[in-house]
Amino acid sequence: MKFKVYGRTTVNVITEVEADSPDDALEVALSELNCLVPYVGNCGTDKLVGVDGDNDSVFADDEIEWTSAEEMESDEDESVPGIVCSRCKGFVQKSVNPVYSYQCLDCDEDLYSFEVEQSEDGVHDNEP
Repeated sequence: MKFKVYGRTTVNVITEVEADSPDDALEVALSELNCLVPYVGNCGTDKLVGVDGDNDSVFADDEIEWTSAEEMESDEDESVPGIVCSRCKGFVQKSVNPVYSYQCLDCDEDLYSFEVEQSEDGVHDNEP
């Protein structure tokens, strides 16, 4: 069985600003860096946290506290018939990430529609 496990940790943010006092520095930081930005990468927009400027950083400084787990649905027999990964020729599934059309479990990648091709014979070319 597969489980999706959720956790949390403390994240610190550092930025460099020019200001006349510590109070002004807090105001400038709030106006210049008022939110964290999810960047596309690592198969989705929910995987990475990015910052905009060269003088900004985000880092975790605490242990992960695991809070809950839920059983995931089986991935078996969910391949898209007749469509294979252009790289490995393995069968693909519909991606759960709305940015992508498919995902290849063999390559562990989400794929755009131009990264797949029609299988001529419906055979998974990289089977042992």
